[in-house]
Amino acid sequence: MRSYINLLRTFINFDRIKKYVFMKRILEKLKLGKLFLFFDFLYYSMPVKTSIKTLIEINQLDLSSIQTDKIDYTCRMYMSHRFNILGSGWIASDFNAAPLGINGHKYKVDSSKRPYRDEKILKLVSKGYSLIDWQRDLKSGYLFDIKKLSTDIPTKLPVGVDIKMPWELARMYHLPQLSIAALSMKNKRKDILLEFRNQVFDFFESNPIGYGVNWNCAMEVSIRAANLLIAYDIFTKQDKYYILDEEFKEYFTKKILEHGRFVLRNLELSITTNKNGNHYLSNLCGLLFISSYIECKETKSWYEFAKKEFLKEFDKQFLPDGGNYECSTAYHRLSAELAVYSFALIMRNGEKVINHLLTKLNSVAHFATMTIKPNGDIIQIGDNDSGRLFKLNLYGEFISQELYEKQFNLMGYNKIYREDYIFQENELQVDSLIANVFAITNYRYIKSWSNKNPLEYSFIKSLLNNSAVHHNDVYNYNQINSSLIYDESISDYKHQIKTRIEFPFNDIELKDSIVEYAPHFGLVTFTLDEIKIFIRSVADLEVMHNAHCHNDFLHFEISINEKNSFSDQGSYIYTPLPDVRNEFRSIKAHNCPFHGKELNNFLDSFNTEIKVKGYIVDVTSYSITLVIKYDDILHQRKFEIYNNSITVTDISNKPFSFECTEFVYESLGYGILQNNINNTNSLVINKFNQMSTCNISDR
Repeated sequence: MRSYINLLRTFINFDRIKKYVFMKRILEKLKLGKLFLFFDFLYYSMPVKTSIKTLIEINQLDLSSIQTDKIDYTCRMYMSHRFNILGSGWIASDFNAAPLGINGHKYKVDSSKRPYRDEKILKLVSKGYSLIDWQRDLKSGYLFDIKKLSTDIPTKLPVGVDIKMPWELARMYHLPQLSIAALSMKNKRKDILLEFRNQVFDFFESNPIGYGVNWNCAMEVSIRAANLLIAYDIFTKQDKYYILDEEFKEYFTKKILEHGRFVLRNLELSITTNKNGNHYLSNLCGLLFISSYIECKETKSWYEFAKKEFLKEFDKQFLPDGGNYECSTAYHRLSAELAVYSFALIMRNGEKVINHLLTKLNSVAHFATMTIKPNGDIIQIGDNDSGRLFKLNLYGEFISQELYEKQFNLMGYNKIYREDYIFQENELQVDSLIANVFAITNYRYIKSWSNKNPLEYSFIKSLLNNSAVHHNDVYNYNQINSSLIYDESISDYKHQIKTRIEFPFNDIELKDSIVEYAPHFGLVTFTLDEIKIFIRSVADLEVMHNAHCHNDFLHFEISINEKNSFSDQGSYIYTPLPDVRNEFRSIKAHNCPFHGKELNNFLDSFNTEIKVKGYIVDVTSYSITLVIKYDDILHQRKFEIYNNSITVTDISNKPFSFECTEFVYESLGYGILQNNINNTNSLVINKFNQMSTCNISDR
């Protein structure tokens, strides 16, 4: 009864926009959601006479970091309709493309589900243009039905089918990259502009609003709208050929308005828990982009709604230490990118942001620096679906056939495409985010990142239109508030294992490390030159959004120069292989003590029964002691830093095991799986009584 009363109170406090979404959600639960669809489709098709503004000054974009070989390679791939989607390799996207499959799962195409507007599309696109299979999971081969209402797309799909594949392609990350390629490669500019025009017609005529997989999730619609808009903005500035004529511009504007209306009617609010995540944040960011580019009476109301909601959600979803409350460093990057661009648009429009939020924005960037390993990658905590708002520049490297054939996700790739090398994106870089924050606040600590990422930095500066501020306040990472420390040591329990990790050199003083604490998120780092130690502490999971949480508490990693030890294995995959997903987020996938059961129970792919609680019991400049509790288990782990070694002491009231070994597999991005390259490192483990010694050899 109380829950119904709370829902009623929530409904009363909602504004008109949220009340509509609330009522629609209730009717969907009662299997009456189609009653609202009639009104939705009427709203989507309402005519409005307006146009798209320009926000980006292309002569302000710094292209000095663009590497010719990478931009030429990716441009060639995109123009031939080959895309690297979530670990797929550069696969073809035409109707007859052969799927590689996933773990042996492949599906034949049901031609009855094919787009039904082919003839109309072919009249709009250039002669010789090959249509893209937008509705297909290009990895498994499964084709979603375009004739189905998006609300009727099933949530439970056949094994191996990944709904994220068509979603990812339809986010249109590649279009801003093509617009920047056109700036760099004048000899290809006309062809690239024509490709943009063709793909816009192809997508929208193949994906009518409200039908098929690509209108199934408002987050995907939001990110797509933002990418389409900035690509359009940059392309129109280069179009001396009048390829993007008035008819196209009118068509494009109408379709972007449809995106905004769809998002507004399908906001991804968490009504029952009041814990909104990155989906809702992306909805607000998308509305801010659309309402900033298109000015009319209708979009002004969108802007005011999205601005108010965004500022509230940013403060809620990001913790005092700057970490994101979704328990993931990769989702921290995604949500932070959504936040940075939202702030830029709000400030461009003359809004003043209060100091508290600017301080938190600086803390978001500072927290991101904490997650960076000496090799430049971020540590993976929690889920990683490789999600971004934009991918303007190309971060990654070319890898040879010998290397890419070792990835399990690319088995059979060379038999189809026969390539000596491919470009593989680095899914673990966060530098561009930090540069973007500096563009807004000029936070001195992160200034160097602006020099390393000139394209993203100059892009945000152009978007801001001289509305940046100077703000240097940030969370204090050098000490932990005493209110977060609990003096409850459990040193008298009989079950103990002590592990000493020795470094391969004697001329270091680890006790001189710089220590940083992010206790609200649950991360501690010790840094000395090119050595960095990461420790995962327990946050208050009652206030967190736990859909992307792993059972990784008490996990630790060590990075020395380019080498990493005990790295989190990542996430690999979500719903296509639920059992595999659970393996990658289990205790055994992390460097943690194991008591024979999980810290938290995984109810399904994105719902977790929270059992664990934890706290810090002692902290010095060279040690930290953590305690976790779940079920009938009480476990303490103490880390002590010495000159050239670390001692990890585990104490518990119940028997447990702990192995100081490398993991067999690693996933460095969604859909990517390979043998752990660190697994061949010479790690010598000696165990005696209740003491084990792990020597990290020189690598």
